[in-house]
Amino acid sequence: MSTSTIHTPRLALVAALAGAGILLSGCGGSGGGGGGGNSNVRDNPDSDVVIAGQLEAQGLVRDGERIDEQGQDATLVILDGGLDTSHQEFDGMDLHEASELNQIASTSVSDSGTSEPVEYAGAFDDNHGTAVTSIAAGRNIGAAPEATVLAYRMGQYSDSFAAALDLASDALQADVDSGDRPASTRPVMNFSGVTTGTMAENALEDFHAETGGMMVMSAGNNGGSNPEGLARFAGADIFNDSMIVVGALNSAGDDLASFSNKAGDASDYYLMAPGQSLREMREGFDEGIAIADGENEYAVGSGTSFAAPFVSGVAALVWSQNNAEHLSASDVAEILFETASTDDLEDYDPDVHGHGVVDAEAALAPIGDMDLSFAAANDDGSRDMTATGMTTGAAFGDAFEAAGGLSSVAAFDQFGRDFQFDLTGAVQGPRLSSLDRAMMRPHGFRSTESLETDGFSYTASYMDGGLESFQSEMNIGNVRLGVASRDSMELTPNDGPLDLVGAHRLLSAHTADAYQTEWYGAQGGHMGYDAGGIDLSVRHMVNQGSTDRFSIDHGDPQGSASRTLIRAGFEPTDDLNVGVTAGMVQDDERLFGTQGSGGFQMDGGNATQTVGIDMVYAMNDRVDLFARYEHGRTNTIRNSNSLVSQVDGLQTSSGSAGFVARATDQVRVGGVMAQPLRVESGTAELSIPVGRDLGGNVALAEESVDLSPSGRQTDYELFFDIEGQGDHSTRFNVMYSTEPGHVASNPSEWGAMVTHQRQF
Repeated sequence: MSTSTIHTPRLALVAALAGAGILLSGCGGSGGGGGGGNSNVRDNPDSDVVIAGQLEAQGLVRDGERIDEQGQDATLVILDGGLDTSHQEFDGMDLHEASELNQIASTSVSDSGTSEPVEYAGAFDDNHGTAVTSIAAGRNIGAAPEATVLAYRMGQYSDSFAAALDLASDALQADVDSGDRPASTRPVMNFSGVTTGTMAENALEDFHAETGGMMVMSAGNNGGSNPEGLARFAGADIFNDSMIVVGALNSAGDDLASFSNKAGDASDYYLMAPGQSLREMREGFDEGIAIADGENEYAVGSGTSFAAPFVSGVAALVWSQNNAEHLSASDVAEILFETASTDDLEDYDPDVHGHGVVDAEAALAPIGDMDLSFAAANDDGSRDMTATGMTTGAAFGDAFEAAGGLSSVAAFDQFGRDFQFDLTGAVQGPRLSSLDRAMMRPHGFRSTESLETDGFSYTASYMDGGLESFQSEMNIGNVRLGVASRDSMELTPNDGPLDLVGAHRLLSAHTADAYQTEWYGAQGGHMGYDAGGIDLSVRHMVNQGSTDRFSIDHGDPQGSASRTLIRAGFEPTDDLNVGVTAGMVQDDERLFGTQGSGGFQMDGGNATQTVGIDMVYAMNDRVDLFARYEHGRTNTIRNSNSLVSQVDGLQTSSGSAGFVARATDQVRVGGVMAQPLRVESGTAELSIPVGRDLGGNVALAEESVDLSPSGRQTDYELFFDIEGQGDHSTRFNVMYSTEPGHVASNPSEWGAMVTHQRQF
């Protein structure tokens, strides 16, 4: 069983002491006023009438279970009548830890000026104090059952109010001095009565100044236009917006109870809570508010007295949330005011209803925009939580699935409260598999225009009326100069062995330049020089960010990428052509097709140096063999204000090999085995917000993720070309892929495609 501590000092001053009287204004009549001293608590409620139903209505009980927030580490100070600690509502509360406080609080200053115990002579009865405390912190019906409670029994004069607050401040400080209570814990003081007088006012001011606590006051039950007693001072500067005045909601839940004082001059600090005939239906539960009769009985009650402690309990819940200790009393009050509901109120009027009805569920939920922060909560470097997502490039496979820390990431609302979110679903792989990508290449009616003269050629391709690609080249002696633009998903380079097989017509599209397979369109140029036996070429292509391929919407196109490749080709024999390549891939705000937004924003640019080799070997007049391999090494990447703070030691590779055989002049067959671009090694350093301290500094959990995926995709493809009579051709392709997406657990997949091209 969970445990809490409840302190039950008995405080009273002899009747001879001067001072204004304390009224049970928190307890109203069944439908009317009655600010006097008679509490409206009826014994033996109907078996199906319960106050506990409001816990479900307020979202504090869900599916029959209490929510996690139950007031842990929060402190309630209740100034009221006697408390029946033997009642089952307070079972399991540890009284032993309170023995010293009980001893202190059991004395008071008598009229002779001596400190000694005195007999109780108060207007509050035991039923009232027990009921109020049960609504705030009772085990079964209380809003904050795990809160620590300091309950002080009031006498009939306002002097006892001042003395009780004095003792409460001393007791709280004693807890801090002994280490039993963190200095940052601020109490919620509940007073379900009406009192006036300079001594009471000064005591309330001192209590707030010494403890930083919140003060919750019942509005009173005279049906007046303004709250009574100390509640009238809710807006006073000395209280720093830390007082809440509570009126009673009627039993229908659509208006202020007729006996409750209205918000009036305190409308900016006024809330409503259930307070008339506290009845809510819940089958199988027959408890109302607790009463002190020694037999664990419950009752039905009405009055602002019973509305106020519910608000006090909800305030304690807000303060008990993870890392909410930084909230001031005025912050908590603002949260309750901002989340209060007026939806069910007829003819809502702030002068009557104040901010509306307290809404515990909304108060405990995030308010405003949620931010991911990496230094100080809600600082200028924070990232928008709602925009947080990452689409990984195919080369990473399932590597990020090992990032267990993403299952509990702290984001901060506008009050700096942290809430835990599971972001594992915010990291997704490419929307399209390599096979899907191949199947989605543009097909249809393509028109082509070309021009070729001595030393110059130009070709443009149009699909559906729009320019798909163009390429032009000019030859000046041994020098070739050219420009190109491609707006389709096929980005086969113009040099290298793969031209041999028409790579843009393969299903295993990764046999093209591996670092460009995630590109959707590019522009650039190339230059070549035939040095007699050695052919030198330089190609440079640039790609701007695109969003149409992502499984997560990252907003506007992000960053850019460029690819520079230098190739030196030579023929050591008449049958063998070898090419050696060196290049650079530069990514801005992305990495090999991986893009992020919000908390996954990748603002650190990166560069990958690549080296490779390719070759074509003519076995005879009809059969050619080819192969290629490329390896890349990426510099350390550092991202600011990002969950992926650093990527280090990243190495990648890709390769392919195959053959082409010409059966006749019109028919040829071929095969390709390809291993798409894959991360071979590297780590991602994750910096995951997990909370904050009182100074607003964000606590980060560091996690390293091995970026090499669990599997290695290998594509096996056969193709069959038929060149028909005239300008048309047909290709049949079939591909079998193992561990697709570089995920070991993924089942193998296969695909087949027939394409027909005809030139008119």
